[in-house]
Parts: sequence; structure tokens; C-alpha cells
Amino acid sequence: MKYHKNYKKSFAPLPAFLIALSSLTAFESSADACSPPQPALTGSIPASGGTYPGNAAVFFQGYGISLEAVSVKIDGQPANFTAAPDIDALNVGYLAARIVPTPAKGQVVTIEGDFCGALNPCGNSIITFTAADPDNTPPPAPTAISFDLYDYPDFKSSGGDCQIDSDLGWFIDVTATPPADSESPVVLIVEAFRDNFFEAFVFSESSFIGGSNVSLSSRHTVDVLNQVDAPQALCFRASVRDAAGNPAGQTVDTCEPCNYRKDPAGMDSFTPPPEPMWTAADIYPGGPCDDGSGGAGGAGGASNGTGGGSETGGDEGCGCRVAGGESSDMGIAGLALLAIAAISRRRR
Repeated sequence: MKYHKNYKKSFAPLPAFLIALSSLTAFESSADACSPPQPALTGSIPASGGTYPGNAAVFFQGYGISLEAVSVKIDGQPANFTAAPDIDALNVGYLAARIVPTPAKGQVVTIEGDFCGALNPCGNSIITFTAADPDNTPPPAPTAISFDLYDYPDFKSSGGDCQIDSDLGWFIDVTATPPADSESPVVLIVEAFRDNFFEAFVFSESSFIGGSNVSLSSRHTVDVLNQVDAPQALCFRASVRDAAGNPAGQTVDTCEPCNYRKDPAGMDSFTPPPEPMWTAADIYPGGPCDDGSGGAGGAGGASNGTGGGSETGGDEGCGCRVAGGESSDMGIAGLALLAIAAISRRRR
């Protein structure tokens, strides 16, 4: 499953803490402009009525939301929200906070208020959950990481379509252990570096872990390569941390793609192309998928393999951080195609 970093979806079966994400707001868009969605709270972790470790950060999903007009009580007694900078740094794209004092096992937490505030009210919301045992155990470390690289005809946004220029797409798969229902949500962090010492940070992607395989995608312009051949430009490292602040003790990393494909310039499109259906011809020589049987690594053209997937990344809710800049993944999915004539594009 691959999702765009700004839109979170839920697919059964999922751990209980992700069920809260199933209610999403549909946003209208015009053919030539991208309007911001209306302020709204669209989900929370935990879901109302559930149980949740008392020491874990709570998450709120929506647009234009804050906690300024929201109160929290523990067994009917006033409590407070406090910042969770360690969780915010993971860039999962949610409003996160911790509750103080920490709710003890069996205590009922009630969160109530208008998450959109007085200026753009969206109505009163009530979220309740019962505190479970505190989660003080680090999550299992990820066990494997691989990535495929697609160098496609350069895509250029029209400027009003909620999309971003991109020339290449990295499609990353990580094997990880999803949390049990009684455990804190676990976040996967995949960081890209220019060196195999993992010191020259470039960008990162993150996602809640909802299954044993987490798929992320990241799209960027050619500038991110820093004039290095695309398959050799970046190394990736995967780590995990749970919402209670416990990090896994180990990481996994890789520096060569499994598949690499470079297509020649062609017809313009209204969106960046999806991940291709990888074939044996795309296996990168010397990469982790090369068994020496003759993969060409980079042949373009028609493809009828069994790999591939969606053009957007994330197993469940994800975010992107770029060194010295903004995210370069594709913009909001699901917008109407622009009714304009295609124009020729050239790589800068």
C-alpha cells in the first residue's frame, strides 16, 4: 500500500489505533486551481472509545487545527497538553501532543473542544479513551530495506495544480513489525544521505507502520543528485520509534537500487508517472536484486512485469523533510486533470 504524504488512508485489516484514520474529508478542486480544504478535524490516534498507553503522544489529523480551544481531563479532573518535540521531529504530518499528568492505567481521558478555533469554527468534538499500561519497551527494529529508482521524463507543475516539479522517483520498501493493539503507534523513518557513512543528510520520509511491509515514495528534481549518477547518488537508512518515545536499537540501510529505469523524454503528462511495473530488464547491475543472470538496469519502453504500484508513498500517514528545502514528493492526489494543452519540457 502506498499513500501520498499529505493524505492518510486506512485499509482493513489494520491495528486498532489506525481505525481512527478511516474518516477523511473529501475536498473539491477546480481544473485550474488548488483551493485549500476547509478547516476540520478528520481523525485521531487513538480513536474515541479505545484504549491507549498513557505515556504515548496522541495524534490529531485534519486541516487548520490546533489545541488552543481544546481541553483535556483525566477521570473528570483538568489536565494539560504538552508539546511532543521528539514526535514532531518525525514529520508524520499530524498534530501531536502528550497529556500531563500521565494518565494511569484504567483512567478515562476526555478531550473536548473546537479544534478549528474561534475564527474558523468546525464544531465541538469529543474524544475519549481509557489509559492502558505505559509503553516503555522499544519497538522491534526494521529487518530489511530496498529501493527502486525511476528516472522519468521531467514533470513540471502548471503552478496551480497542487503538484510539484519532479524528475525522479524513489520507491522504498521496508520490512518492519507492526505494533500490537495494546502498544504505542510506531513510526518508520527513512533518511536519505549522500554518503555511506550516513552523515550528509538530504531528505527523509516517514510513515506509521500498519503492516509488515511499509512502502514509501519520494519524488525530487535532478538537483537532488548533486551531479552524481542517479543510482549512486543516495544511500537510505531506516529506523523506527514509537509514540511513547522509545527508539529501536538498530537500523537497516542500503546504497544501491534493486531496479533502475530511465525513460527517454516523451509526451507531457498532467501528473508525475506512477511507479512502473518492474521487469528483469530493470534490475540494477550489482544491486541487491542482481543474481548475475543479466539484468540490464535502466531499459525503458513497454513493461508487463508484476512489480510496481501506486505513485504515492506511505503505509499509513507519512511526511517528508528535505535538507534546506521543502518536500519534493508529488502534490495532492485525486485532483481533476488540467484542461490545458501540453507543452514541451526539457531537463534543466
